[in-house]
Amino acid sequence: MWGVRAATCGVNPATESLASAALPGSVCQNFAVANQILPPASPRVAAWEPDVRRTLGLKRSATVLSERVAERLWADILSGVYGPGQRLTEEMLSERLGVSRGPVREALRMLETDRVVTLKPRRGAYVRSLSSEEFLGIAQVRASLLGLAAKLFAERATDGEIAELVRQALRMTDLAETAAPEEYTQITYRLSLDMVKGSRNPELISILRALSNRTLRYTYLGLLSKGQRCESARNWRILSQAIERREADRAEALLRGTIERAGESILRQLEGAEAITPVPADGS
Repeated sequence: MWGVRAATCGVNPATESLASAALPGSVCQNFAVANQILPPASPRVAAWEPDVRRTLGLKRSATVLSERVAERLWADILSGVYGPGQRLTEEMLSERLGVSRGPVREALRMLETDRVVTLKPRRGAYVRSLSSEEFLGIAQVRASLLGLAAKLFAERATDGEIAELVRQALRMTDLAETAAPEEYTQITYRLSLDMVKGSRNPELISILRALSNRTLRYTYLGLLSKGQRCESARNWRILSQAIERREADRAEALLRGTIERAGESILRQLEGAEAITPVPADGS
């Protein structure tokens, strides 16, 4: 079903060897309202998803509705509906989404934790700006930690988990050609999360979960063009081959190198944008 086409993203099969959890029915009476706000497809890790919540050890019990509001706002910020430095008031968002201010307030707090918005007393929330300085700091840490996760996954994952990763990595080749940047970013995010979970290191899982939410907008920036997505798909295939062979050290080096190279490209984009347009003040 997910076979690789010969001409997709420049892949030549002759020369390249390719080796939401359902919610309980009683989870929340607001679930029907929540689904009207946004289908369950946002790339952000939703704390109400049972499998993710258990794996990441999340303790808070946010309502489905506030989580869905956070998902909708996250998706709108990612796609540019709300731009860097733009003010988001509870009143405006409540009216636009058709919910009370309580879930909106809680959603904005969640997004502040993810460093997507900045909350200002008596002034509301502001969309945080992307900056080369912030990205550089995050990227350096993320490359090391995700490299470690790849190594541990190669060592500790079951044969079934590895087979699923390989299957999903093959799927990325077709998606690089056909999926919109938002969808492709979402799928790579989930694939990375599956690998991190498979590392079976609770501390690493917790740290990378928080870091990944902060990185997502930058990741999206690095996957806007089809060429970037094709390169990403190629990297996933090569990584999955190393993991399939249980080459833990090579998997670590491959993923670290991939993130570092992608980071250099994103950094150039950010620095170019900053040179042309001053970074918005985020309401300060």
